[in-house]
Amino acid sequence: MPQTEMHTLFLAGWNHAGEFVRLPEMFHVKQSDWNRPLRGDWMIQLEEAVLDAPAPVELVAYGLGCILVAAWAAHSHNTQRVVRAILIEPDDSEREDRRTILKSWSPIPMQRLPFPSTLRNNNGKNSKNSSTQNPYCSMERAQFFAQSWGSVLHGN
Repeated sequence: MPQTEMHTLFLAGWNHAGEFVRLPEMFHVKQSDWNRPLRGDWMIQLEEAVLDAPAPVELVAYGLGCILVAAWAAHSHNTQRVVRAILIEPDDSEREDRRTILKSWSPIPMQRLPFPSTLRNNNGKNSKNSSTQNPYCSMERAQFFAQSWGSVLHGN
């Protein structure tokens, strides 16, 4: 059986957060407003990117992009095109200090994702540099996201 090439869509976070993760073989999903993200607008951009991409599709999301994947998956009729998602350091838009800034991102959908996923959240425990810890999502909250979404959790 011939190997089908995977099409990887990269979903950066708020203010382009996570750009450093992007690799040349990834297609960067552009958003209309990186500074004032609106969940509905971002979901439309992801929907169009998934429909335009040759299947199968892999999603790689960083920060607010992780919440976008959950929101999109809860509403799209095209999730069968996605074979997996890699979610890196989610941005907990329901935290008190984020809720007023990211108004349209609450509530965070907690349905199981319809495709396999992994979630990586750096808790800084294995690092001497505490700045490597995800400042926008506690490890406990990341565990809750992973459990709700059916994701395999990796943290260091």
